Amino acid sequence: MEGKFISTSKGYGFIEIGEGMDDVFVPPSKTKSAMYGDIVEFELIEDEKSPRGKNRKYVAEVTKILKHNVRQVIGTLVVDRLRHAFVIPDNKSISTDIHINDYTGYEDKDKVVVDIVSYPRDPGFCPEGKIREKIGVHGEKFAELTSIIERYALRDEFPEKVLKEALSVSQQDINEELEYRKDYRDHKVFTIDGDDAKDLDDAISIKREGNKYKLWVHIADVTHYVRENAKLDKEALKRATSVYLVDKVLPMLPKELSNGACSLHPNTDKLTLTVEMLIDKKGEVKSYDIQESVINSCCRCTYDKVTKVLNGEEVPEYSHIYEDLKLAEELALILNKKRVKRGSIDFDFPEDKIILTDDEEVKRVEPYPRTTANRIIEEFMLITNETVSEHFYWLELPFVYRVHEDPSEEKLQIFSNMLAAFNLTIKGDTENIRPKQLQQVLDQVKGKPEENAISMTLLRSLKQAKYMPHNVGHFGLAADYYSHWTSPIRRYPDLQIHRIAKEWINGTLSEKRITHYKNILNDVCVQSSTMEREAEKAEDDVHAFYRAKYIQAHADEIFEATVFNVSNNQITLMVDGIIKGRIDIEHMYDDYYELDQSGIQLIGQTTGRRIRIGDKMQVKLDHVDLRYEIFFAEYDNDIEED
Repeated sequence: MEGKFISTSKGYGFIEIGEGMDDVFVPPSKTKSAMYGDIVEFELIEDEKSPRGKNRKYVAEVTKILKHNVRQVIGTLVVDRLRHAFVIPDNKSISTDIHINDYTGYEDKDKVVVDIVSYPRDPGFCPEGKIREKIGVHGEKFAELTSIIERYALRDEFPEKVLKEALSVSQQDINEELEYRKDYRDHKVFTIDGDDAKDLDDAISIKREGNKYKLWVHIADVTHYVRENAKLDKEALKRATSVYLVDKVLPMLPKELSNGACSLHPNTDKLTLTVEMLIDKKGEVKSYDIQESVINSCCRCTYDKVTKVLNGEEVPEYSHIYEDLKLAEELALILNKKRVKRGSIDFDFPEDKIILTDDEEVKRVEPYPRTTANRIIEEFMLITNETVSEHFYWLELPFVYRVHEDPSEEKLQIFSNMLAAFNLTIKGDTENIRPKQLQQVLDQVKGKPEENAISMTLLRSLKQAKYMPHNVGHFGLAADYYSHWTSPIRRYPDLQIHRIAKEWINGTLSEKRITHYKNILNDVCVQSSTMEREAEKAEDDVHAFYRAKYIQAHADEIFEATVFNVSNNQITLMVDGIIKGRIDIEHMYDDYYELDQSGIQLIGQTTGRRIRIGDKMQVKLDHVDLRYEIFFAEYDNDIEED
């Protein structure tokens, strides 16, 4: 069989076989010196550690490397005391260093671009590389961001022709459009976003209608400006998503559109697509309509200030929409209750928010707040996405769905084994698992020391959501129909289905156009899913860089950390639930520790000390490596005093 080899920093890897098939594990001894991204030939062999008979498992052994895909890497040059030189790739998935024969003109810790000139034929040997150029010095913000952007093949600057087209279309007069659209300019329409948001995709208006709620969700009509196959459209598809790198944004569309013509800024006529929904007291959508529209937002609200209003504080500039905000809160609670009842999984992980100083130093790393206002917008966007996707599903028209497939039985078994160690079980039938059963587990561990570890293990047990041209439902949301409709400024799938919806609204969706969409949507879905993954990895790496810089600036402090995971060779810890680091077992000097059979605790062989998932430990920073992995050391007050 053939597949794509994905290596890890720990020596083992996986082979991606194809759409709809699970990746296959490759033990460290079976990789045949394959590198990240290589196309390989492999065979399945019986796992020596697995049971025999019906439940036996298989792993992959690489038998031949067919094609090397990684031909250039960015990394940090390291020159040792013997003047031997290596480049340590920034990409953590590339597990081998690149040997450099000639580094004339370059110095230790330079951030460099390296061309691979030869690949190892035997396991244990390094590839040979030649330095192409220097992009900075390790630790400098410019060098690190450049490395991340290049590593994930992200697009920073827009081509000149795209910028010219964006400027041209952003200046067009929209007045002639207005007579064809539903006019909501007399509604109290408002947006709710973060303080620093500039690309405002969505706005809402709401009123009570008898014992029901009338909710309008207005989404920027980006397709009016970005025409199919125009230069803007082709560039948007290549990017497929906006990428948010703390204080730098790589937008899907040029700022003339993303921050200007398309963004729903207040006191300006804006073209939108509106989903009008009548929702009852149980959260059921009793009727709906999808329309081309025009709005004029009366207020640009922020999450923080709306939450203050809802908590009883006075915010004068929102006084004219106070009743609307209270009504929105009321409806959001109803929608959330309905969603929870059907079993939607709510992972309440604290995401980190990086606060920088004016001179770009890390001022704070703190949990990103999930306020009442955040939840209002979240619920309103979810119900809109579900309503739209169900509508087009039953029309049997080409569409882009946001799907989340059922988890694999093997990964659920791993999760069940972990639960058993904590005396927990999944209730009901696990062969036909439903999301509600998993949410019940999260409810049981809410507030307990092991909550984050169990939640993360569950998350890793689930498949990744992706875009597909056919509907299979969304497991995590316990939704039969789901799509992404509400962010066309920053996501291409939303833009794509707006285009289909507008043709349906205007009666121009002919058989020829239907055939056209059927032909292109699979490629759109694959590209969008791929770039979404790359954007997520880039964003994670930027946050890891800033977290490491923050912890280095507080190297003298003692932190209380929670044990997040344990293994035979390391303890993984979390500080404040957002800063992740580890202690290598060999650096635990008070005893020799071994992992017990439960897999959730280490036991000291002399002292009998137990270090269990969820335990608290006092730690100090030991060091940060060249890939911004944080290493802690246990703080021992007696040793410190001595």
